Amino acid sequence: MKLKALLYALLAAATTCTSLIFLREVLSNQDAPTWEGLPWLVICFFGALWVTFIAGVPAFAALRRMRIARWWTAAATGATFGAAFAWSLNQDPGSIVSMSGIGAASALAFWFTLAKLSPEAYAA
Repeated sequence: MKLKALLYALLAAATTCTSLIFLREVLSNQDAPTWEGLPWLVICFFGALWVTFIAGVPAFAALRRMRIARWWTAAATGATFGAAFAWSLNQDPGSIVSMSGIGAASALAFWFTLAKLSPEAYAA
């Protein structure tokens, strides 16, 4: 697997996660975004990048080793990680469901980026 493809996949997943969390917050507050939220977005981006590196890359490696690294297994794994993260923060059920969706979307961004830039990662 190419290191460059892995870095792009990490950035794609973190950007997707941060964008969707920002959108969820804007829609739940019914307010226009302000400059006060910018530091929070930067922290969220680097947090998502770190979590993707710590949890997502080993999960992808495990799926790849078991030869089941497909888009749907990536989405299921991301949804599980997103729900577990929200549950660990004692969130309400609605937040757990939305974080599950955000995790699935981030995992799909990671998977599709790797599939496009490093197809040999899926060779048996």
